[in-house]
Parts: sequence; C-alpha cells; structure tokens
Amino acid sequence: METLFYGFSYKKVVQNNGDNPDAPLITLQDHHEGIISRELWDMAQKQIFERGQLARQGRKYSKHYWYSSKVFCGKCGYSYNVSGKNTKIKRSLRCVNRAKYGENHRIDANGAEVGCDNKSINENVLAFCMKYILERIQISRSEIVEQLFSEIKAIQQNEPTVNTDNLRMEIDKLTQKSTRR
Repeated sequence: METLFYGFSYKKVVQNNGDNPDAPLITLQDHHEGIISRELWDMAQKQIFERGQLARQGRKYSKHYWYSSKVFCGKCGYSYNVSGKNTKIKRSLRCVNRAKYGENHRIDANGAEVGCDNKSINENVLAFCMKYILERIQISRSEIVEQLFSEIKAIQQNEPTVNTDNLRMEIDKLTQKSTRR
C-alpha cells in the first residue's frame, strides 16, 4: 500500500487505495519468485475475503469445532454456535438469532425480523447424524459415482465429446489409496 503526502506544510497523510486518478496505485506482479504459487495465493485471498464477508454480515468464521461455521438454522438462516458447558455431554448448539433476540419473532427498530423459536441441538446427536450420513455415503458410493457419470454423459451429449476414462481411472486410484489406509 502506498502512502501519499500532500504538501509538507499541511502535513496531511492520505492512504492510497488506488481510487485517486491523480495518483494511481502502483502494483508489481510476478517481479520475484513467490514462496507459494500464484494459484494458492489467489485461493487463500478468496478464502480470506469470504470469511471477511461473514464478519461483515455479523457472523464469524471459526475452526474451533469440526462443525464450526457449517450448521445453519432451518427457520431463520442464522448460524448455530456452541453454547452450554465445556463438557462434551452438556455442550449444544443453538441459533445465534435466538441467543441474541430470544424465541419471540418481532420486528426491531431497523425493520429487521429478529427472534427464532428453533430448538438447540446436542453435540452428540449432531455427531451421530453426521456419522450415519457418512456411512450411508460409503455404502452407496458406487451408486453415487454411477449417477454422477450418467449426469456428466447427459451434459456432454449437448457439448463436444470429452473422454471420461481418465476421470474414472483417477477415481479408481483414489479409491484404492483410501482403502489401503
């Protein structure tokens, strides 16, 4: 980031964000070899931007628990946060909207609908549900793969011919690797 100084007698410092046509922002790309690749850098910047959007929406990204920032309320759309005791038996998740504004639906002074009457979820119940889902995915994995390939082939009928044999071989290799572990 470049800093512009306007007149030594005024001693006014203005931050240059590139939006001033008199002093455009100077950026140098690829002028030295990076520690990481440009693609990895761009992916990281995208992730930072997306997490920043959550913060700007009044939410935040957390990786404290495996389900952090991944469970959302089916009624109001707010995220679920951990509440309760620190012991695993008593720990539960509850809607942030309900935690902040209570269970009664109402319109606040800004015209936003607040309050949610959705119930909390015990962490053990959530873990059991996820385990059940993941086991079902493993059982019907071949069905899922075949369905994906049939959908890909249906899409490809409208597009130029693409050979999916390489994709199938890659999936088989990855499956073999995962079964070896």
